[in-house]
Amino acid sequence: MTRRAKIFVVIGCFAFVCLVVGAFYQKEIRIAYHRNRMWAAAEYWVLLGHKPGRTVIPKVDGLKILLFRMSERTEREAMFQHQEALLKLGYFEKREFWLTNRIFSGWSNVWPTLQRQLTNTFDASHWCDYNFPETNKFEVTATPADLPKWERLISDFDR
Repeated sequence: MTRRAKIFVVIGCFAFVCLVVGAFYQKEIRIAYHRNRMWAAAEYWVLLGHKPGRTVIPKVDGLKILLFRMSERTEREAMFQHQEALLKLGYFEKREFWLTNRIFSGWSNVWPTLQRQLTNTFDASHWCDYNFPETNKFEVTATPADLPKWERLISDFDR
């Protein structure tokens, strides 16, 4: 066998192994992709002005923002698209909690207490999306491992 044929056999075997591994770990690969893209979109959303007081954007990020025409709106949409994909893949779950002792009537009456409890329970490596779509309904999107922590947090908050 010629040297060229041996190289093609090695490349073919490597490609076959990659295809088998990719097929076997397809879900994990998709989860990793969407999780990384969601975190990147969240980071750029913060850089583009969501967080008050953030005025300095690093040069590399500034160049990337200009080249790819990023905006706060597009990064927010990308963040939620990847979150939805992770919900469909089963990486995240969405759960509703009903408050019985508190009624939500604006962020000003609830946010300081809830924020303290959130920072005491979760660190920056935990993704969560939450909102109050109704006066006493609280929706949370988080990993299944974090949902028991959310149950305790909302139970403590509702006392």
